[in-house]
Amino acid sequence: MRSIGIVANSTWNIYNFRRPILRILKRHDWQVTLFAAQDEYLDKIPSTEYDDFIDLPHLKGRGTDVLEEVKLIQECSQLFRACPLSILLTFTIKPNMYVPLMSRGSTPVIATVTGLGSAFLNRSWYSSIVFFLYKKACKYCHRVVFHNEEDQKEMIKKGFVNEYQSLIIPGSGVDTQYFTPDLQRNTTKPFRFLFLGRLVRDKGIKEYLEAMEVMKEKGSASEFWIAGKIEDKNASGDLLSTLDKFKDDTRVNYLGHVGDSREVLKSCDCLVLPSYREGLSRAVLEAMAMGLPVITTNVPGCRELIEHNKNGYLVPARNTSALIQAMKDIQSLSRREIQSMGQHSRKMVVENYDEDIISARYLEMINEVMGSE
Repeated sequence: MRSIGIVANSTWNIYNFRRPILRILKRHDWQVTLFAAQDEYLDKIPSTEYDDFIDLPHLKGRGTDVLEEVKLIQECSQLFRACPLSILLTFTIKPNMYVPLMSRGSTPVIATVTGLGSAFLNRSWYSSIVFFLYKKACKYCHRVVFHNEEDQKEMIKKGFVNEYQSLIIPGSGVDTQYFTPDLQRNTTKPFRFLFLGRLVRDKGIKEYLEAMEVMKEKGSASEFWIAGKIEDKNASGDLLSTLDKFKDDTRVNYLGHVGDSREVLKSCDCLVLPSYREGLSRAVLEAMAMGLPVITTNVPGCRELIEHNKNGYLVPARNTSALIQAMKDIQSLSRREIQSMGQHSRKMVVENYDEDIISARYLEMINEVMGSE
């Protein structure tokens, strides 16, 4: 039987983003082994969607401890030697680096670059190491998948990959049967903006909070919701201080980490994501599938999803003034105009980003690689 390994930094990642791929692989008689750092989400993945799970406890998504990295490399090397596979799919930065380097072409590897994250956005000693290892690892990958064209072009230009080796699959897909518009949406409540994502600088949380403060000072009756976990240690104090200022303000609602974004999206009128860069924003795709307009930034991974004035607004990154203006503009629209934007959002997702479309692209690519072996 053909066997495949799915490698990611956590079972949370596999549960939230990779299950459509698992399902289509099982339907086509693949034996599927999951490799990840185990968390509480492993129990949520149905046993029918995979055959085996191997824990990689030292695979911490954003850790930079050198000793932990050495342990991870040793761990992976031993496990992959003991578990021969027909092909490997890697997701997230560390699996994308270490798995191809350990395989060295002996097992086909397809790496998915879900976005050029903080290591690429913020130059440091850590990013220099990542650059070196990533470039070396990509040489051993049979295919490297990107979620947007600009990431692909940048990595080709920097010599990480070549044109034949790389391709674009737009995102991880959205379950458009699960994320559906709420036809009973309450239109009499105050207009609700929502920030949905990890509370880190690169997601634009600073600009969202600044826009919120200015709009509230100027008497806006809108509500400002925030859903996400604080992950930026350097900025956590400032974020908590700002949120604490509004703990008694009923127009500001900090929800923390949300397990099911659908329920939050149902309650809001517009998603706001002032991100500095994305692979292809899952938060934006889910909001669009729910029939919401979106305000986001004119950067890779966001601008591909927004047709300005049709399903939302694009603003420059790191520009609070432009963000405020866009938020004012959208809340001044009639309910019919907002609904029309939301319908356009929904149509775009169903036609281009449904999870069945995306997982079929992955299966086609896997079969192509295996056929060339």
